[in-house]
Amino acid sequence: MRLVSAQFGLLVVWIIGSWGWLSNKCVLYDKKSNYWLSIHSSSCPHNNLTAVCWDLSNLKLNLSIVPSNYKALCLEIRSGSVMQSGALSRFSVLETIHIRGCLSTILPGTFKGLSHVNKLYLLCMGQCYNSSLPPNTFSDLTNLEELFIENYRLSVMAPDALGGLPLLKKLTVDSCTEELSDLLCRIVNMSQSLTALDFTSDGIDILRHPNCSDTRGAILELPYFYRLQEVFLNFPNAHRLEK
Repeated sequence: MRLVSAQFGLLVVWIIGSWGWLSNKCVLYDKKSNYWLSIHSSSCPHNNLTAVCWDLSNLKLNLSIVPSNYKALCLEIRSGSVMQSGALSRFSVLETIHIRGCLSTILPGTFKGLSHVNKLYLLCMGQCYNSSLPPNTFSDLTNLEELFIENYRLSVMAPDALGGLPLLKKLTVDSCTEELSDLLCRIVNMSQSLTALDFTSDGIDILRHPNCSDTRGAILELPYFYRLQEVFLNFPNAHRLEK
């Protein structure tokens, strides 16, 4: 039995090694791999130069093994962690960031220097989480085109947490938020770029007219989203439309 187990272990190491390199917290793929990356997530890119890492708490330390020329990071971060300023800044050609784990906050400067990133996924699995995102959290991602947020409560984020994304085209939010305003009031500055909106919330039971204001209390009018081509709204527990 020990011989079989040893042989199986060697086989696994050989299979992984044929696509990339293995460390105690990361697998580094320098070739395209459909199978192994799909185990992590279907949205984790299946291209070369991808790092899949898990059980992370100190990003600068844990990701020190990953070469700076990698183009995709698929990270599983310990729940309650804080994204530190400059934690990913050495990955200057990074294009995709995929984060699983419930972040308590993302500090200003976390994404500084990541001007090539065009896709960002923030997935808090299995619970509704309060994350205090500050204003313009993602504004350093100047070329971000797709943003996916799952299971974060929008109402505790700064009203302009999603500000500073002039090129954002696709926004997907699967949230436990209780008001439609929690999303709409945070995307008022995206009317010129947004082409696809996908919003799901099982916390909304009454659909109310949005009531938006800025950080100084001034009333904000919702603009027309002339560029929107795809809209999907899903509120499975909504039972009333407020006039």
